[in-house]
Amino acid sequence: MKFVPWLLAVVLMSCGAGRDHDWIIDPVNPSDIPEVPSEDIHPQFRIYIEDFMLDASLRGVELDLLPRLRVVQWSDDLNVESNLPGHTTVGVCNTFTWADDIVFLQIGILDMYKERLNSFQLRALMYHELGHCLLLKNHTEFDPHTIMSPALNTSRYYQRCWDKLVDNFFLGTEFTEQD
Repeated sequence: MKFVPWLLAVVLMSCGAGRDHDWIIDPVNPSDIPEVPSEDIHPQFRIYIEDFMLDASLRGVELDLLPRLRVVQWSDDLNVESNLPGHTTVGVCNTFTWADDIVFLQIGILDMYKERLNSFQLRALMYHELGHCLLLKNHTEFDPHTIMSPALNTSRYYQRCWDKLVDNFFLGTEFTEQD
């Protein structure tokens, strides 16, 4: 059974469920609408966003919400509780809405993990958060064969299975480690 070794290999980190932020507009002072922030994407994350865009394009997936992604930064506090007991929330997608429209999106990654995550895990975490923000994907249950699992896997796993994970992520193809 493949599940038990995977469970032991899971890094004890998770993604926060993210938050929707609704602006309450004062009808007397409609100028109180907050401004959409200028683009503020940390250079370390830009390559993962570009890879995500390419992978989506190669699979025919449109990213209509991409222009609304305004902020992707390291953060010292994500202000969310992990939805998994005993885990730390490492990343979060925040959605800011007004009148049921998404105004802008923001991704935060906990900066205490700058040195703890290798490039394979950081790429998986960024795809996961971009999946929340740009594709409106929810978490899967503890299925090690999905990028939307709420827990990170090992870098060795991501190295070995990345292409199949990305196909599953964008196309919904079935995937098991035996494939």
